[in-house]
Amino acid sequence: RCFATRDRMILKQHIFSYWDGPVSWLERLSVASILAHGHSLTVYSYYPEELAKLDLHSDIRDAREIIPESDNSYRYIPAKRYTLFTNIFRLVGQMQSIGLWVDLDCIFLKPCELEDDYVFGWLSDVKLNGAVLKLPADAAMTKDYYSGISADPLRTPWSTLRRRLYREFEIRIGRTEPSLTTRTNIGPRALTYYATRHDKMSCAQDKAVFYPLRSGEAPHLTTPDDSFAKKSVTEKTILMHAWQGRLKRENCLEGRPVVSSYLGQYCAKYDI
Repeated sequence: RCFATRDRMILKQHIFSYWDGPVSWLERLSVASILAHGHSLTVYSYYPEELAKLDLHSDIRDAREIIPESDNSYRYIPAKRYTLFTNIFRLVGQMQSIGLWVDLDCIFLKPCELEDDYVFGWLSDVKLNGAVLKLPADAAMTKDYYSGISADPLRTPWSTLRRRLYREFEIRIGRTEPSLTTRTNIGPRALTYYATRHDKMSCAQDKAVFYPLRSGEAPHLTTPDDSFAKKSVTEKTILMHAWQGRLKRENCLEGRPVVSSYLGQYCAKYDI
């Protein structure tokens, strides 16, 4: 079942996310767009006092409320394995029924009024992504997905055979955590694996809803010509996932984008 019961009061989704570290114009823009479309937002951090000083205009809470430092998954924080950690964090949030998870590089174009119990979207013709994610707290998929990505040692049944074998080799020589050079594919591939395993692929939203642009196309969001980005948006599009990692690699976060660019126009709109 993909859809929520229709007899309950429909409210705009409460959104939660996680952030530690420097805050760029992109995160500020994401927060501003979420709030502007009527959603409440909680951002969790292990340094909530420091994050609160950065004036994100959202509810800032201690991430220890979700994953305390005594939890085994916290080991990824001092190891600076943030991708591994945030994928676990968003799932724990689902198991605690906190709300809709949204990465802080998502720019809302309109409110997210999806009433589905399962919210995630197609990234490509064969793969899902979890930058926007909602799962039922007690669902078999949620529990199975969490068990898989939080396991110690971490195995990767969603990876290619070659990577699975390499991961087993690492475990045999005592590396319970993947090396920095090991690709775990803990995000899209893992979500796709568990959605397939639990027969939930039909719940996925069309690519245009959350991922109108692929990662390699993200720089188009900050170029003076906004036509490429605009052409990707359809009437289905709820938000634009801006691919923070790719923009950072391309040095697009060094300063605010030019006003004529797609994201530059939104920066001007929200006075970022």
